[in-house]
Amino acid sequence: MNANKFIEILEQARKVASKISDSSKQAKILKDVIESHFNVYLKIKNFEEARKIANEIEDPYNHAEFLLDIAEITKDINDIEKAREIVNEIEDLYAQAKIFAYIAYITNDINYLEKALEVASKIEDLYTHARALIRISEILVWGRAMV
Repeated sequence: MNANKFIEILEQARKVASKISDSSKQAKILKDVIESHFNVYLKIKNFEEARKIANEIEDPYNHAEFLLDIAEITKDINDIEKAREIVNEIEDLYAQAKIFAYIAYITNDINYLEKALEVASKIEDLYTHARALIRISEILVWGRAMV
């Protein structure tokens, strides 16, 4: 099926979402629309459009994650570098550790793995600390599927 048809359907979803009165539900749907748009552009290898979407995302975690999704395919060092700069804006240590692990996975750079482990070690809640270590190990094996 043509990617333009998917984009047309997503635009319809965006229009419907704009009519949702519950702001939290509306935000969730709009986030899903953006992510679906992004994934369509990745699928058809339209990386410029995917980058535009990634760069419009204000949340640092999702912004970095989307850039790394592109970099995983293209191996574009600029996307990796920009994500590396953004990761420090992420306040949640668990999310920050996952992004460093994803960078390590893409670049095969042990320094990013060490940074992920360093960030995880700062997590005071033992349950979350353990979850972060598990997630880091999964990302190193599975990549984006586990971010």
